[in-house]
Amino acid sequence: MTQIVRCAAILAGGKSSRMGREKALLPFGNEPLIARIAGVLAPIFPQICVVTPKTEIAEAAYLPMISDSFPNRGPLGGIHTALGHFEAPTFVLACDMPFLNADFIRFLAQNFNGSALVPQNEGGFEPLHAVYAPQNLPIFESHLRGNGKMPPLRRILEEIEAQWVSVEVARRFDPTLRCFSNWNTPQDAANLINSP
Repeated sequence: MTQIVRCAAILAGGKSSRMGREKALLPFGNEPLIARIAGVLAPIFPQICVVTPKTEIAEAAYLPMISDSFPNRGPLGGIHTALGHFEAPTFVLACDMPFLNADFIRFLAQNFNGSALVPQNEGGFEPLHAVYAPQNLPIFESHLRGNGKMPPLRRILEEIEAQWVSVEVARRFDPTLRCFSNWNTPQDAANLINSP
């Protein structure tokens, strides 16, 4: 099957305040977490970057670094930056997801058609494990330039008429949905590493 999406961006611009240290550089096995993530993406996407203001994070992933166009504006700023950089449909993911499923990511890259393709999880959705098109840039920028409170990401995704990948489809690739697990706190990291 033809792969439509050929670019990926790892968002690593957060402050990691709940973790207390840089999440992207946490050790996972014998490498930093972000290097593990980059290793999953490399066979799938010819072009990959890290959206971060910190050179040490990009260096740990052995990937080029781009800085946020809208610093301190949350994940939407990182998504906007990645799309502006590649000017092509881009798979965007957070830097703290250690158990990515390559087959599911490839499925998203092959089945993208529209403005956004976002997986659903139990009780929610996964906007930082999703594909976005550059056609969204004007809408994203209008929110990022606004002076008021940023609307919830769910509302922005509805505004751009994102398509959703159901939980049932995601479970075909990862029955436990472990691929959506992330490390926000030291306890998260301990629990996930020690879970089966």
